[in-house]
Amino acid sequence: MPDKKCILIFSRYPKANDKIEGYFSRVLKVDRLLRNFRLIYVERVQRSERFLPKLEIVDLDVLRLEIQTSHPLHLGYFIYLILRYRRIYCHSLFNASTLLNWVFKIPGIKSIWDVHGAVPEELKMEGETDRAKYYEILEARLLRSAEKIIVVSEAMQQHLLKKHQALKFAHKFILLPILPDLPEEKTKVSGYNPNFPRFIYAGGTQVWQNIDRMSDFILRTCNQAQFQIFVPDTKTLPIALLQEASQNPRLKITSTTHREVLEAYRLSDFGFLLRDDEIVNRVACPTKLIEYLAYGVVPVVLSAEIGDFKKFGYMTIPFDKNDFSIYLPEPKSLELAIEKNKKIVNSLREIALQAEGELCQFFQ
Repeated sequence: MPDKKCILIFSRYPKANDKIEGYFSRVLKVDRLLRNFRLIYVERVQRSERFLPKLEIVDLDVLRLEIQTSHPLHLGYFIYLILRYRRIYCHSLFNASTLLNWVFKIPGIKSIWDVHGAVPEELKMEGETDRAKYYEILEARLLRSAEKIIVVSEAMQQHLLKKHQALKFAHKFILLPILPDLPEEKTKVSGYNPNFPRFIYAGGTQVWQNIDRMSDFILRTCNQAQFQIFVPDTKTLPIALLQEASQNPRLKITSTTHREVLEAYRLSDFGFLLRDDEIVNRVACPTKLIEYLAYGVVPVVLSAEIGDFKKFGYMTIPFDKNDFSIYLPEPKSLELAIEKNKKIVNSLREIALQAEGELCQFFQ
């Protein structure tokens, strides 16, 4: 019986306690696409006490391999797998290395680098300048050595080609937007009232989410609108916001299941997406934004320059901390905005479907 074709995937395989959002949502999406192959997830560790690499089964035809590439036997086994299976998928620069860049150059190796986000720019924003410089160099090398490069937006492709003056590599790119697996959208609950709109936020509380700005806005306007806030850990929200929620029925704050969040979208008119005009946002394809558009929630934005959505003509309302009412549409205009945004999601699904076929065909 012939050996089943195998792909080495450079990423940690998500564990039971991992939140399946953002990065791991992408990993599992690709995992499902490639289930006609045997998949070996390669995770590099800094130090291992094991004489041989740790290899364990995590699912049918899915294995997890832990290697310490500075260990001679681990490195030897790693090279053996590379030369035997000759198919590599690397999720994000964070899972790449100088060694992997060298492997990508071996003749006959089918290699894909899935970019995910703008890693060097993210690190610069976090003040990690040395790591940013390292990954910037590695980014330029992978751009040249990877056979195919997957991006979530055309804006990311243009960013990389312009940044590294590498227009001749444009043919390598596959555009595969991040589209979460969503249940079929139920009919939206009517009841929009421009004089008392319904806002929602569903996401994390990282600094770049601008939670403080959203909180200030809610505290000033919580008697003029209804707000629902869904976060993984409510304790990370500003104390003043939590205090207001404890005494104001118009403000609901909770940590709940994803399914309940999707249900809450049906009762919402507008959703906060307060991203600054930074390169990490201009090239992104936020899962939360896809959900908003799919479920008829019009985004409230600081900057409309998010991924390819402005190019598609998505409908938003600008964030105004002083007087949001001047931007609220009439009911008919809101219906048209919702309809247009849903068409954009359908267009992205068509793009993703074509890219998924190209991805699977590449590894045959």
